[in-house]
Amino acid sequence: MVFPGRFSTGCIRCRQRKIKCDETKPTCHRCDVYGLPCPGYTDQFPFRQPLKGPGRKSSKADLSHCKSSKPPQYVKTNCNGHERAWKLARPVQSQRTTLVMSPIIDLCEDDRASLSYFIHRFVARNRADSYPSNMTCLPTILTHDGHGLLEVTTLSVAQMAAYNQLGCDRLRVQSYRNYGRAIGMLQDTISSGQGVTDDKVLAAVLLLCTFKDISGEGFGDPSEHVSGLYFLLEMRGLEQLATGRGFELYILSLLRLHVYSFLHDDDTYSDPGGMEHFLGLFDPLMRAMSLTTEMLHLRHVLVRSMRGMQQSTETLSPCTQRCYEDAVDAQLLEECFQTLYKFDDWDEEAPVYWRNTFEGRTVPIALGKVATGSHYYDPETACTIILIRLSRLILLISALEYLEARVQQGARGECAVGRGWTDCLHALEHDVHITIDDMLSCVPYALAEVDPSGQPVPTPNDGAGALIILQPLKIITSCQRATSKQLLVCESFLARMNRAIGIKSAIVLQKEASPLLNIAETRSVVT
Repeated sequence: MVFPGRFSTGCIRCRQRKIKCDETKPTCHRCDVYGLPCPGYTDQFPFRQPLKGPGRKSSKADLSHCKSSKPPQYVKTNCNGHERAWKLARPVQSQRTTLVMSPIIDLCEDDRASLSYFIHRFVARNRADSYPSNMTCLPTILTHDGHGLLEVTTLSVAQMAAYNQLGCDRLRVQSYRNYGRAIGMLQDTISSGQGVTDDKVLAAVLLLCTFKDISGEGFGDPSEHVSGLYFLLEMRGLEQLATGRGFELYILSLLRLHVYSFLHDDDTYSDPGGMEHFLGLFDPLMRAMSLTTEMLHLRHVLVRSMRGMQQSTETLSPCTQRCYEDAVDAQLLEECFQTLYKFDDWDEEAPVYWRNTFEGRTVPIALGKVATGSHYYDPETACTIILIRLSRLILLISALEYLEARVQQGARGECAVGRGWTDCLHALEHDVHITIDDMLSCVPYALAEVDPSGQPVPTPNDGAGALIILQPLKIITSCQRATSKQLLVCESFLARMNRAIGIKSAIVLQKEASPLLNIAETRSVVT
């Protein structure tokens, strides 16, 4: 299998004329120069009629026939006796040859189109500044042999993404079959130790996590693969950060490890190799990751402290217990507020770093300013802001829950939290609402739905950002501090991710959402 060429993202007319498009949205300037109306852009992908008969394989004759046929306006897929139709919004004569350029060995055309669809919608665009995003390196590291670990894994995820759009059982069955093959190949690679530190191996594990997001299995919980991610990051060492590709894969892996740590209250796989904390001293992007790890550790300490205090009421005298709890309160809450101040410091330092490092990208602004609607973010920066705000949100709510639990204990006569700390409750609650507003205001930018002028983008590259901000949005839905309006907006974004983009783990079940931010009753959401 090979990646079918670098697909064009230009406007329809420039594709037809086979000239470079400047890709200005909503209409390109090159069409204006020639005095022609720009027909706009499209990200729709044609899927052909699947091969008839469960045992029939594709042949060269089939492929040559497919290449010479014209793209249909209505693409029908007949699976298990049920006929489905997927209407293309903008049928284009040259669309098929643009998106699926070269024949792929041993793949039928449906699978080639699945691959192109996945790359176009779920893989972020590669820009010159090497800002880490969602798998921008994938098109450049897929190889021509067609049978490697990364190629099989990519095809598995692509088939599942296509299945979510078409509902064709053949795609789903083949996706699971290739997923099983990929797992076996990964196990063989790790067992042999040959090439285990290659970028392709780490990319394959990340795609296996993406498969969980898109298929909806396990609510997107990466627990099945975190030990492998941690092992690979440790094996790869500092050398992996020497290239833009390696740095991006490292960041994406850390995000998965953070999700696992939050869902399972487990610090086992935090900061592999100690690189995150060390590099955070010099790089604001890495400092954001380091702050997230610090926040998760504090949250877990708060959880354990609450459990310990509940047990100590039965074993300690009232006086001893009061002294113990006062000391714990002061230390833990002081650490929480010091970390919150670090998030404020990050907000002040980040704009300077963005201006000096990332040409053409919008700089981060202070907490609460995004919700005013006067600031535009490029998709990658918007994703970063959502992630850093999520870390702040989790810490705010964890401290708030801890304080309120201690106040309730005082009301029952068991103990009394210091008066100075109770005055912070209102301020923490206020910050929670502002932080959620910031996160939700960034979502349209993260999904590349609007351009710098605030106008809708006809064909956003929405899947790439959606995969990164999926868990932050799901965590907001479990936040009892969120307003009803905030919850409604968040749920609408998740519903769109599920129905329109095809990320099935965006479905939030009540049993999954309820315990996520409650430190008094934390448990794993996956049994």
